Amino acid sequence: MKNLTDRDLDRLLAEWRVPQPDGENRETFAVWRRIALREAEMRESLWWGARLSQRLVRPAFACATVVVFVLAGLVLAEVRIQREEAANLEVLEAQYFRAIDPVSMASHRHRK
Repeated sequence: MKNLTDRDLDRLLAEWRVPQPDGENRETFAVWRRIALREAEMRESLWWGARLSQRLVRPAFACATVVVFVLAGLVLAEVRIQREEAANLEVLEAQYFRAIDPVSMASHRHRK
């Protein structure tokens, strides 16, 4: 390897230019440049919340997030409805026993 002085390095850096693509390569170059910029932004962001928020801006991730929360809401609603129905069934059962035989209901309470 050749030992270069600071002046030589400064001169070489001043002369160095990034080659500019022409024609069809310009679009490809722009796409790869945007990809590289996004990857650099993701690497710079150490906070997981920033990474998550950057991903949620994309339509596919946003739709998936909405679907997950809607399904979670439906599951929670179903669980709550089942609990309410179980409580209502107990009340209806007690009313039924009282209507049929009030005496057996009284003895049924003493057994518990």
